Amino acid sequence: MLIEIDKSLIEDIKIKKDKPEYKDIIELLDELAESYRKNKHIIIADIDVLEYLGSLTDLSPKSRSIYNLLCDHVHTDYYSLKKQLKIFIKIVGNNTSDNLKVTSGNQEILNFPIEFIKKFKEFRKTLLITEDIEDSRFYISLTQKYIDYKKINDIDLAFDKNNGGGNNTYKSVEDEINERFILCILDSDKKYKNDKIGQTARNVKRFIDKDKPNSLGIY
Repeated sequence: MLIEIDKSLIEDIKIKKDKPEYKDIIELLDELAESYRKNKHIIIADIDVLEYLGSLTDLSPKSRSIYNLLCDHVHTDYYSLKKQLKIFIKIVGNNTSDNLKVTSGNQEILNFPIEFIKKFKEFRKTLLITEDIEDSRFYISLTQKYIDYKKINDIDLAFDKNNGGGNNTYKSVEDEINERFILCILDSDKKYKNDKIGQTARNVKRFIDKDKPNSLGIY
């Protein structure tokens, strides 16, 4: 997953320096840097944000070195990658007035404030949930071919797989949605254009519509 650190998070750091919430922000930024080091996620931010984090002494030395390293890539490889994506995550300050779900041009952005994202135990790899193993193999192959076709360099696929299990796929979504980022891709099972979606997709959509209205969507 591509994750952008918004400038509003830096304002949060400055405001909450002497407050209990400050520890949550520092822990999250350390975990985010570690997820980048382990190739689980891609991190981007404006140069001034990365420079600030690279000099923030409350972060671990390893995290500071990673944010300084990212300064070399931010206006080249990673920002060009961002332009090609339809969906990405932005971590924002708790005081931001932005809606959780934002459309910008042809992109969908999910703004995650610290209060929302700190419940994740760690920044694990994104979880790909499909109906069965054949579906996941197909989407993995398709994505790799797209990467090769677009000549996107220095990018490796990094996600875990969950083969949902037909009509019970929604249970996999329910179990994991509060733990990490999820990409759930389902067949519509439509027989014609205006047909209703099938039971598997309907079960997942019903769960998302009821309990997770700010999800980026089910495909």
